[in-house]
Amino acid sequence: MEPNPAVPDSRADAAAPSDAAATVTWRYQIDPGVDPTGDVPGHAMVGASAIDGRGTPTGEFTRNPDYRPSPIAIMVGKVGIDPVVDLFALYAQKRLPAPAFLAEFERLQFAVIARRSDGVLFAGSLEGRDVLQVFTAEVFRPLLPEDYVFVTISGAHVVSLAIAGADIHVNPDPAGTFVLPREFFSA
Repeated sequence: MEPNPAVPDSRADAAAPSDAAATVTWRYQIDPGVDPTGDVPGHAMVGASAIDGRGTPTGEFTRNPDYRPSPIAIMVGKVGIDPVVDLFALYAQKRLPAPAFLAEFERLQFAVIARRSDGVLFAGSLEGRDVLQVFTAEVFRPLLPEDYVFVTISGAHVVSLAIAGADIHVNPDPAGTFVLPREFFSA
């Protein structure tokens, strides 16, 4: 598997020389949902390439068999370029502070599920907590029963619903969901 050039989160770590004549370093591709400058758990390393002393890759990209994609990586893999996914990736990588994230989040538009008959937004419950599912792109939207539709609301409206007590689940997927707990919005 080739490294994903759309994911800029890589770093190089020195390794022991493979022989006395050459120094080998490893260039790691890090999951886009993890801060590459912090402590990176082993399961967040997509894989690595050996780099010779001249900075040239010495062989193929080696995939980490223990890699577990984050919700951000799953979203990036499905849509490629999505400004909402980019925003979440910047925040998850600690390259965007919470106040700036919230300011940008409020400017975005999201699709939510509503009843066709009266437009009331659908909110579910998970482990005793209210949940509002929001979707950033059509590719993430599930098929709906006939009596439900998608409506568009602003990020500011989503924030007001979170402050009122709903956890926000962004692009919910069995493989991974980016969850913004209601406490995040009231901090």
